[in-house]
Formats: sequence, structure tokens, C-alpha cells
Amino acid sequence: MSSASRLHNSTRVKDYACDTSHQFTNRALVTGATGFVGSMLLRDLLLNRKNLNIEGGVVVLCRSKGKKSAEDRVRKLLEHEMFSFLSSKDKNSDLVMAFECDILKANFGLSPLETEAMAKICITHVFHCAASVSFVQPLSDAASSNVTPALHLQSLTASLWENATFIYVSTAFVHGDFIGSPELPLPEQLYDLGNYDAADLYKSMVTTQSLASAAMRDLGFPNTYTFSKCICEHLLVRNSHQASSSPCCNTIIVRPSIVGPSAVEPWEGWAGSKPSTLVAAAVLYFNYPWNLWSFGQKRVAVIPVDIVSKFILRKAFDNRITTSAGCLSNGCGKNVNEPSGCSSFLGSEYHAIYNAVWDWKSPDCSMFTWCDYTDSSIQMGSLCGHYSRFTACVTHFCISHLLPSLNLSLEAFTFVHKITVKVPFALLLRTLEVIMPRRAKSLKSLAPFLDLPLLFYHFNNSEFYFKSDLVAPSTFDGKRYAVCCSAAAEWFVNTIELMKIKSRKGDRVKLHQNITYLKQSTQILSSSSSQSEHVIAPSVIFAGRDHIPMSSDLWWAMTQPMGNIFVRILGYILIKIFRLVAVEVSVDVSSFAALTKMMYEEEHKFGSKPHVILLPTHRSIFDFLLLSFLSFSLPELGIAIPHICADEGFSRIPVLGYMARGAHAFFVKRGRGKSDPELRDHLVGLKKNGRPCCIEVFLEGTRSRDRRFLPAKTGFIRCLLSTGGRHIALPITINYERIPEQLTFAEETDGGVRGSLTVSGLFCWLKRVIAGEVSIGRIHIAASQPIHLPTDTNVPEMLKLVQRMEGKKVFVSDFHISSASHLLSIPPFQIRQSLESLQCNFWPKREFADKLQEPCLDPLMQSETELWGTLLQFAHFFAPLLKKTHPKWSQWLFHANDFSVVEYSDYSLNVAHVVSALKQHFDTAEQGVIDTLHLLNSKGFPAPSPDHLVQYFSHTTCSPKMLAFAAIEMKNEGKKCHTAVKASSRPVKALFTTGNFGLTSPKTALLNGQESFGAWGYRDSSFIMNINNNKKSVTMTGERYNISGLSMVNLIPFFESEMKIKVDAKNIFPLVSNNLKIVDTDLTSRGLEKLLSVFGKSFLSSISEDCVSTSSLDRLRHGTGQTQEDMMMLRNGSVHTMRFPDAVVWPSTEDEVAEIVKIAKKEDWCIIPFGGGTNVSHATWCPSKDDDPRIIISVDMKKMNKILWVNEEDGVAHVEAGITGIDLVAEMTRRGLTVGHEPDSLEFSTLGGWVATKASGMKRNKYGNIEDIVRELRVVGSDGLLWQHHSDISKINGSASAGSAFGRVSTGMDLCSLMIGSEGCLGIITSVVVKIWPLPECKVFDSAVFPSFGVGVAFMKDVAKMRCAKPASVRLVDNEQFRLGQVMKHDSAGLVKKLESKIMKYRGALFFGMTASSVVGVTLCYEGTRKEVNSQTEDIRLLCKKHGGLLAGPVAGRAGYDLTYAIAYLRDFAMTYHYLGESFETFVPWSQLEVMIEVTKQCIRDEHKKRLLPGLPFVSSRVTQLYDEGACVYFYFCISFKNVNNASTIFSEIEHAARDTIMEYGGSLSHHHGCGKSRASFLDRVNSKPLRNVLNRVKDGIDPHNVFGAKNGAFSNSSTKNNS
Repeated sequence: MSSASRLHNSTRVKDYACDTSHQFTNRALVTGATGFVGSMLLRDLLLNRKNLNIEGGVVVLCRSKGKKSAEDRVRKLLEHEMFSFLSSKDKNSDLVMAFECDILKANFGLSPLETEAMAKICITHVFHCAASVSFVQPLSDAASSNVTPALHLQSLTASLWENATFIYVSTAFVHGDFIGSPELPLPEQLYDLGNYDAADLYKSMVTTQSLASAAMRDLGFPNTYTFSKCICEHLLVRNSHQASSSPCCNTIIVRPSIVGPSAVEPWEGWAGSKPSTLVAAAVLYFNYPWNLWSFGQKRVAVIPVDIVSKFILRKAFDNRITTSAGCLSNGCGKNVNEPSGCSSFLGSEYHAIYNAVWDWKSPDCSMFTWCDYTDSSIQMGSLCGHYSRFTACVTHFCISHLLPSLNLSLEAFTFVHKITVKVPFALLLRTLEVIMPRRAKSLKSLAPFLDLPLLFYHFNNSEFYFKSDLVAPSTFDGKRYAVCCSAAAEWFVNTIELMKIKSRKGDRVKLHQNITYLKQSTQILSSSSSQSEHVIAPSVIFAGRDHIPMSSDLWWAMTQPMGNIFVRILGYILIKIFRLVAVEVSVDVSSFAALTKMMYEEEHKFGSKPHVILLPTHRSIFDFLLLSFLSFSLPELGIAIPHICADEGFSRIPVLGYMARGAHAFFVKRGRGKSDPELRDHLVGLKKNGRPCCIEVFLEGTRSRDRRFLPAKTGFIRCLLSTGGRHIALPITINYERIPEQLTFAEETDGGVRGSLTVSGLFCWLKRVIAGEVSIGRIHIAASQPIHLPTDTNVPEMLKLVQRMEGKKVFVSDFHISSASHLLSIPPFQIRQSLESLQCNFWPKREFADKLQEPCLDPLMQSETELWGTLLQFAHFFAPLLKKTHPKWSQWLFHANDFSVVEYSDYSLNVAHVVSALKQHFDTAEQGVIDTLHLLNSKGFPAPSPDHLVQYFSHTTCSPKMLAFAAIEMKNEGKKCHTAVKASSRPVKALFTTGNFGLTSPKTALLNGQESFGAWGYRDSSFIMNINNNKKSVTMTGERYNISGLSMVNLIPFFESEMKIKVDAKNIFPLVSNNLKIVDTDLTSRGLEKLLSVFGKSFLSSISEDCVSTSSLDRLRHGTGQTQEDMMMLRNGSVHTMRFPDAVVWPSTEDEVAEIVKIAKKEDWCIIPFGGGTNVSHATWCPSKDDDPRIIISVDMKKMNKILWVNEEDGVAHVEAGITGIDLVAEMTRRGLTVGHEPDSLEFSTLGGWVATKASGMKRNKYGNIEDIVRELRVVGSDGLLWQHHSDISKINGSASAGSAFGRVSTGMDLCSLMIGSEGCLGIITSVVVKIWPLPECKVFDSAVFPSFGVGVAFMKDVAKMRCAKPASVRLVDNEQFRLGQVMKHDSAGLVKKLESKIMKYRGALFFGMTASSVVGVTLCYEGTRKEVNSQTEDIRLLCKKHGGLLAGPVAGRAGYDLTYAIAYLRDFAMTYHYLGESFETFVPWSQLEVMIEVTKQCIRDEHKKRLLPGLPFVSSRVTQLYDEGACVYFYFCISFKNVNNASTIFSEIEHAARDTIMEYGGSLSHHHGCGKSRASFLDRVNSKPLRNVLNRVKDGIDPHNVFGAKNGAFSNSSTKNNS
């Protein structure tokens, strides 16, 4: 808010509050009054102010917009025709008081004085209409705009205006993906969030977003808008029910559905100042009719805006308003009883929630469908000349008939929309930009709206049923209202056109004609407003290599008597696939005869056939279509092609999901634990055609990874029985010798990441099939006896019976027996005889010659886990024999066994041998878990996770990991306590993203509030995780970096795969603690007065100034750096163990620095200089009180940030040391110059910090390191100012013009050399003279890839030999870091980009021998004249060719270079999910480089393994700055610290061991980060003892009183002890 606006606000509030004549005049307060609903509400409030007893008028909270103040905006609104009932006097009086505010800011941007004065206004009702109706907002933005303001306004209402009512305008679509039904309409209650707590979700939205994203997915919310509204409702209700000790207010929540134009007032069709949701769809269609929509026969949940407004007022003012529309019911505030069985809503009703939508019982004539709306809009657009009648006919057919009939999922529709709309639109736009730029600019304005059909899809393709007080009158014509909405859209289109062409008379004539057409079209459109049994063989082979076809496959598929085109295509494909992968696919036809007989009996008895429910086992992806293929192939079985119930994830697979839907598949959401009205409606629809339907459902829900029977899901069968009718269930067992996914399942069973089915994966599998690399042996299908399913069936018991029946139909082959024999060390004949004793079924024996053709069926070619999977095909037969001695393992083998204990004596001795072998394996696994647990406990892991236990399970036993997981699960049974999360009763405060949690500080602490606290980087930039369609995607917030806002769906899977640890989005490591407590400052008030005197301030003035601070946040920030230890302390709250500066000062002149040092010397204080705080060496850590008991003052130099002079002729500039790198670059660029020094920390580190740490930058090859750039400097020491060559650098020969500096002198020891790398221990650097260069004429990026790291290093060696001809920056990343960079790319790149990437990949693999597991990358940056750059690029091209590399282009080069800044944020994001990462650097000679990198990586892996840490470490490296002798090497490594005690200490120990290895193999202690305190213990291996003594004597000479006692590097305690 501007100062003028604030003064105006304050004056108006004061004047009004002081006017006693208005002290007791009631008013209402409204936010969002300039919006659609808000402006109508404002009109009705003013129109009915006497009846509503608010004769004082309305207070409007409104923000300024552009150059218009809040008052200007409101005055303009009142000039609108809808407010014509107000006189000029009313409009210019205080009847409507507009106050400028910003609802996104704390206290709405109002000062305390303004708030106090506003409290004196008598407000009786507060209406909160302001919101951001955006479906694609990030969760943080949705919270900031839709939750935080509402909570804050509710809090203000309760504290400022006693007995005022708070009315919150929400949305009717707050019920997740529940749409209601006639039996269970959506009630006027809070939606049940299950185990989620609204306050936790709100905090997650504002911060990490992962928990909120997971909840949004689990609860089925289609967009962030509806989700944020739901969360806000919960929090508002909670706050209104808080304890009486806290202020609270009566709260009413009103939920409008889609709000449409007015039905009556102020006139029919009024639609506000810009298109609302429904009208916007028609506006877009008029402008771009070729966009793709899907409008079917679902009713539109729309309500006129005037009805909404009056409904809100009626609920707020207790029936004191009526409507001419006659639409409001007579009841007010009635209870809405929850329908029986509706478990998705809170059981205890909150009676102040009202649905502002037509009740589901409203007459059909008052409603209209999306198809009706399409009809009216298309005809309207055609009549008004927006498009031709041909276009209208084609688009009408597509969007109203074709697409709705396909019943596409959102993912499938998105894919179709992209191919048919977005890609052609992009191509058209690019073409027009070349040939018709003006037209392209006009068309480009439509681009942001092309996604509207996707955002609308949930609402277009769902029919909602609401419970409401509003019942539409029979006189309300729904179809006429649809035309009214279309007419409103046409009005907007013409208004926009008029604004564009208002100066052209001819176009005004055209506009008049369009309006005439509009009136005519509105008038036109509104006026229309038993089966015989077959004798067949008992077993039939109907596919596979042994199947003998009677005709060609195509002819067979096209001439089968059953099946649509999709079924026939899939039938043709499947018979081909089965011939390639299977010996035979057979069916026991005799087992299906019982079903045919029962259906015939039912038809004879009741006159119609029952519905058939096929219940197959689920072991493979083949199962989805196998029964359909069976019905299609053998119609003689008398089974219709079933409707397949499949998981919704299957529908998201492009092409395949579409084909499956066409082949009678329908998709459901599993594992929700709630009834699904949408599923129920679909099942009812299947039965409505008058014929019995056949439905196939997999009871286990998912494929069994180890072939055991999984517990059956009951939800589908319950839902099916609730739809009525007669049902017969047929248990079916699908037997495989070897399942197609066996190898993949074995990896997943051993704890691998579970993969998802993808089109690319499917094509790769088909490629292997065609190549003959897939063989699964035989498949056999057998049915059990059919079961009647009465409506009162005990579903759980019935499903156990089904699985027992399926278990008896399991078939065993010689392959299964051989695998078991190999695993159990029992002869095959004994296993066969034992199974015969248990009445197991066997496949007919095959000849040995046939086995030779099936190499994949050799048991010796299977891993142990695969062997167990094969054994578990039939191991359930032995489960009863284990029940007495191993009941849990018996249950694990077959959960459905409810039989009594069986003794061995009942069976043969062979059975006892098998059971004994199984017991031995199970006992070994249990003992292995116990031993592993003891091992991990001894290493400091008191409660290791199951994955952690299994990881080191092999250290104690040879049992497979599959049994380890089972043993762990059995051991933990009964220990888990699953309780629903109980919502806290505490009130929830608004969380403002601009605030620091629990801490306050001056603005200078964190770069004027831009810098994060407790994390690297800017506050508006961070990585967040979102979960969409079960995919964990990562996005960078803000707009600072090239990757900001881009979704990276492969980043989380990459780390999960590399580190073998799953990322738990719901279990996050806390952010910076809200209750950070540190030891109070030892600085006395006298000492503070002395510091303030430096700046001419008194003690009292320090409160409002930013020159001296003792606040906790300032001290914390200045006592920490950017190491993982710093971040860990801040986030786990352990900072109380550390010492921090007693005060922080911000000098702005050299004299102030000198005075501070003088006082410190006199008072015996210690000074630690502070630059940007980006150190990673503990350089800013304070010595402990045992080491130094003095007061410690941190001197922050960031206010000394000026450029004192620039001498372009001599190529030098004099700059104050506190300037940050980013500001220095900006200032020099503005002058057409550059310093050329760009370290990774450029955005926050300072010039003085660069000098003090002896820094190096990315462009060192061209501009040198900091020691090459610095020419002179000035330092404040404990005895005064230190300078060399020029006492006043700005004066030469007595002139006061820009100074200069010497390029080289020979006058003895050099002050620059003394101070560079001094790390704050010799004095405070106040200013520096640096070299400068003109900005390069040309700057070019490039990149290259090489087959291996060794080749890449050889390339870098040759580049180093180019000397001055080297590119400015050349960096080599190893394979791990290269692959990391690949997954940090945007996942939705354009089609052309993806194609280019594929071509590059295959070209590299085909011609250069590059593989995904070995390829490395190089990024290059050239700077200089065009001639220099051209020469360098040619040299690099030749070198690249010499080493077998492939140039990859400038896009990748630029992306890799820019990624340097963004990737620094990754560490703190990873820590949120219990990953601890850090980087460190060294210099290595070329002769040792490759060896040193490899042994260092191995050292980290060994140290990780030695400590039995969970998962695997991620270790990568890159080669950066190049020298003749060698290069700088960066290492990055990351570990998981979930359930790890003292993780930070362990990490430091591993890093210490790695650094020790580096130095052992020829690496340096540091290349450019300095030593600080963290690396000081290594200095005795770097500096000789005499040298250390000399350095300490130099320190004593320069700083005899040790004023600068930071104790870094050579002057640390470690170094001092070593000297002694």
C-alpha cells in the first residue's frame, strides 16, 4: 500500500470513528466486491439495507489495481447501471466506504492505528467473497489466496466486532471426487478428511506441499481451488468452536456451485465485468471453435448469481430478504440429516453450512445438460457469424456425440486434446509468427485458455446431486437459461471486439449487426426450448504354439460371432502374442459346464438369466484380457465377453487404456475404503439394458508379486450386491508355468521400487517377444463351482470360500516341481508324491524334447526369489500342516485357510519332508531377522525400518529377502496401532509466506527479507513435491531460474532407484523450528550503548534501526553458514548447544568499521567479520566459551556495497567489500563491464568473502581466480588501517578523480597475498581494487557427451593444454551427475524436443558406443570476440571428434550452466524427505585424477556400508576449473538418514574419511572453499610446523590482542594444538 493510500485510509477511518452520529449505525463489510458474486451481493445489501438493518451502508475492503486506488475502483463500480437505484448523493457519501488493503498481507496491510480505528465502526456482518478461482494454482498460492485471508478475516471479525457474523463464500465442490447420487446426495456438512488433519494440510500447502499433495490425490480433489476451499472450511469451523477464552465469532459457510448469469436481477443475463466459469467456456468456443471439449448428457450444476446473492443474505440475516424469482424455500437453517451409509462426511453436523445450488429434487424442466448448453452456444456462434455452419456441424458432432460416447478418462482426453488441439495450434502459431506476425499476436492471446476443456472435464463429465434448501420452481426454464448463458458470452465477445476497434466506424456497424443477430438468435433458441448345452471336449487348447489354427488369424478375428471392433483387434493381437510366448493356452471346458447349467436353471425358474460375476486369480497383466479372449475364442462356453473392472491407473496408459475401454473395461479407484457412488451408477447402467451382464473383477485388487493368494477386497462385491438383481459368481484359476513379469516381480519382492506400466515399457516387452526372448511355457484356465450371491451374502466369508475353491484348481507342472526341488533340496519325485497326497492337480507331462525348446523354463536359470515365487504357486497346499507349529507362516502361505490343524500322520512321509524343509527356511528367516536387528541395534539403530533390516539381512543369513519381509511383518504384528488422526481443537492462525516462523529481525539480516533462513537461497525459490496420478513430481517455485515452475516427474524415482530408499511424502523432516532457543547475549546495555555510539544512535533508537541487533534471528544467522550441520541444527532445534555472536553490527563506512574495531580492542571483545554467510567450512562459527570467553561481535559488511570509482582506461575499479556478487555483476553490466568472477554462490557471497576465502569462479579459465583479479585492498586491523602503495586509492598526483592501481610491483611482501585466504583472522577487508574487462562481444554455450568418464577426462586434459585459448568455462560431469541432470528436465517437453532427444540418444548409442550407464557430459561457455569464440568452438569440435564425443548443442550447455544456481536448493529439499547431502572440492593433479575420484567414491560407499546405514549412498563428481597441472574436482554425496541417530555427525565422519582418502591419493585439502574450522585438523599435513609457527607469529604481529579471534584455518585451535 502506498504512503498516500495509507494516509487516506487512516484519515477516513479516524474521521468516521470520531463522528459520534454514526457510532451505533450498523454496517456490513464485504471483500471481493468488485468480483462477480461480490458485486451482486453489494447491490443487494445496498438495495435492502433498511430491511437488513444496516442503514449505515457497506464497508468494502479492496486493493488498488494499477494506477486506480481502491476508492476509484469502487466508485467506478457504483457508476454501473446495476446501481442506478442509488442517488448521486448516496454514491458520493459514506454509504459505501472503500478501504485500500491487500488480503494477502498480514492484517490486510492495515496499520495498528487503522485497525484500532476501524474497530469503532459498528460491523454486524462480514462477507468474505474474495478468492482466486484458478484450478491450476500451486498449492502455496491457493493457500495464500483462498485460506489465509479467510482465517485472518475471521480472526479480525472476532477480535474487532463483538457478535458480528462471519459469512464465508465457499464452493459446492468440496467433496473430493464424490459427486453424490439420488440416494446419497452431497450434504451440507464438512467433507471428512479421513486420517488427515486440516491444520497439517494447510501448513503443508504453505511450506513443503508434499503432504497436501498426497491428501489431494488420496481424497480425489480435481484441482487446488476446490481443495483449498475444503481445507478453509474445516479451519473456519474449528476456529468458530474454539475455547471461550479466545475471541470467536458466529460463522456461516455458503457453498455456491457453478455461478452463472442472473436470472432476473438486475436484468436477465447480467454476467459481471468479465466472463465467469460457465460463460468463459462459450467465449473461448466463439473465438476458437476447433478447441476440443467433451459435453455429454450430464446435468449442469449451475445457479444464477442473483439467486446466490439472495440466498447468502437470507442465511446471514435470518429470512429478512425475499426474491422475486421465487426460488428460495421457506425453511432457514434446517438440519440436513446425513443419509445412511454416507461415511465420507463428518458425523457431527455443523448447521451453518448451506449448499447454494438447486436441490437434486428440483424439476427436470428447470435443469439443462451440457449438451443443451453446447447446442445453444454452437447455434449462437453460427448465427452471429463467428464460424460457418459446416464448422458448427462438425464440432457439434465431435464434442456432443463422439467424445462423450468414448467415455475417455481425463488422462486419455488430455492426450487426445494435446494431439488434436495444442500441437496443431503451436504449429499454426509458429507459422503465423513468420508470415503474419500481427495475426499471430492476436492468436497468441488465446493460448492460455486452450486448457479450459481439461480444467472443466471433471465437471462436464460428472452429474452432481446436492442436498439444498433451494428447490427450483417449475416455472424456471432450464433450456432458456442455457441460451441466456450463451447470450452473455456473445455480449462479452462483442464488448471485447468493441474495445479493440472502437475508433473504426465500419466495425461499429458490424458490432450493431452482431447485436441484432444476438437478439434474433436468443428468440429462436429459447422457443425450442435357456440356452442349449453344447457337447465339447473337457480340455481345449485355444492359443499358443501347439494350437492349430483353422484359418488365418485376421480372418478368424473378423469372423468370430461375438465382439466389437476393439475386441476383434485385441483378439488378433493376443493370438499372435500367445503363439510367440506360450506353448499352449488351454481351458478346462468341463469346469465351465456347471455355470451353463445353473444359468439355464435360473432362467427356467425366474424367466430371465442372472448376472454373471467372473472372479479370476490375478498373477499377470495377461489376466486383464485373457477371459475376454477366452469368451471371444470359444463362444460355445456360453459366456458373454465380460465387462472388466480394472484399476484406474490402467486407464492412464495412452492407446492401451483406450483400447481396453473399448473392449468393455471400466476403471475404478481402489483402496479408498469408501463407497463409490460413481461405480454404483455404472453397475446400475450395465444392468439397465434388459439383458444379463457379465462382469469380471479381480478380488485381490492387484497382481500378486509372489503368486500367493492376497486378501480379497470386499468393496466391489458389496457395491454390486447393493444394485439389486440376481448374481452368480464363478471362481476361476488362471495357472501359469512362468509368468511374463516374473523377473520384474522378483526384483520388487526383494524391495525394489515398484514400476508402473507404460507404453514405452510395453513396446520394449513386445520387442523382446518378437525377438523370441520371452517364453512362459503353458497357461491353463479352470473354473470352480459357481456360487449364488444373494443380497444378504456375508461378503468376507464368501470371498474366503472363493479363494479356497480357486486354490484347489491350481495346476502344477514339472517345471514347478523341478524349481521346488532345486530350492528345497528334495528329489522331484518326493515333491510330486507329496502333492498327490494333498490331491493337487497336475499338468500332463511333456516330452523332454519339448523342454529343450523352453530354455526359460530351466529352474537353474532362476534366482532364489524367482524359485520361491514358483514354489508359492502351490505351497498353499502345505499351509494346514504348518498351522500347529508355525501358525503365522501358515497364514502367510494361504490367508484363507480356516481349517483345523492337520497332522503329518494323515499323509505320506514325503509330505513330512517337504513341510520340514519349509519350516527350516522359515526358522532361518526369523532368526536372520533377529540377528540383523541385533546387529543394527549395536550400530545405533534402535528402530530400523523394514527396508533397512532387509538391506543387511544377507549379513546374517542366506535366506531370500522375500522371507525376510514376511518375517519382519510377522514380528511387527500387534505393534502397529492404526488410529485416525484426531483434529486438534486449537485455533489455527493464518500463515503468511512472507513471515519467519516464530522469529523477528531487522530487514538487513536476510538480504532485505529475500534470503531464506534455515535453507539455501531466496525465499521465493525452493523445490516442492506434488503427487498427481500417483506420480511424485518436483517443481521449483518462483520465477528466478530457468527450471522454475517446470514439473520434474523423474527426479524422485531417480533417487529412489539410485539409493534404494522410497521417498515418503507424508513423513517429512521438520523445517526450521518454531521454537529456536539460544543462550541470551552477554552484551550489557553499556556495551550496546558503545556500539550504538559508533552510528550516533542512542539505546532507545536501536529498536527501530538496523545498525545494531541482538535479536535471536540475527545472531543465529551470523553464527551459522551453509553446511549440512548448520541446516540440521536449525531444523532439529539443537542450536542451543552452540554459541552465537552476542551482537551483530552493520557498518556502512570504513570509519565506522575502524571505530568498531577500536572499541572491541578497548573492551577486549572478539570480532568475526561476516560477508554473505555462504561459507561451508564453519568459518562463522563462534569459538566456545572455553576457548574464548570474550564478547563476540559479528560485523556484517553488506551495507558497504558501493562502487567507489571505475577506471575503464586502466581496467580497474574500486569496490566496497560488502557488495554481493549478483549486485556487482549488475552494476558492472550496466556500465558495459565485467569482473569475470562468478562462483556458484554468486547471488549471496560478497567481494570481501571471495578475498578472505581465496575463491574461484566458473569462468576461471578466462578471467582467473580471485588472486588474479585483486590489485589492491584496504583492511582495518586491530592497530588501524592497513594499505599498500596508495594511502588514498582515489587520489593520484593530488587529483580527486578516479584512481588506479599497479599491475605489478617489487616492493617486498604483498598485503594482498597476506589477506587473500586469511578467513577473517587478520582484519576486516573494507574495499578492493579489482581488474575489470569490457563485456564480451560474444557469449556462446555448447555441450558434448562422451562414452565414458575416462574419455571425458582425456578430453579435459587436452582442453587444459589450450591455455589462453580455453573456453571461459568447461565442466565435466560423471555419469551419475549426468543422469541427475537428465531427470531434472521438464517432463512435458514439446514433441519436437523429445524427438530430437531420442535421435541424439540413438545416434550416440549406434555410432559412438554411448550407453545410459556410462555416458558423461561436458558443458562449455565461450566468451570473447566473435573471432575468438569461432576459433575456440572449432578447436573444441576437433577435440571432441578426436575423443569420440558428440556435440549436444547450446540448449543443453546453457541449461547445465544455469542449473548450477538452482541445484544448490536441492540439498534442503532432500533434507525435508530425510536425505542428507553435501558437496566438497579439491585440486588433483592430472596423473592422479581418475584414480583419486574412483577410490574416493569407493571410500564413501565402504564407510556407508560399514555403518550399516539404510539404502545406498549417491556419489557423483564433476571436473571444473582447469590448470596445466591438474583440475578442481567437486564431489557430491547423499545418504538417507531416516531412523538414523546423529545423522549429521555420521555424515561428517564419512566426509572426513573421504577427504583423508583424497589427500592420500594426491588431492589438496581445498581448492577454493577455504579451511575454516571444519578442515583445520588436516593442516598439519599441509603446512610444516615451522611454517605454522611463522604464521602464528605473523598473526601476533598484525593482531597482538587477537581482536579477530574467528580461529579459522591456520589460526584454529586444531592448528594451535598441533604447533604445541
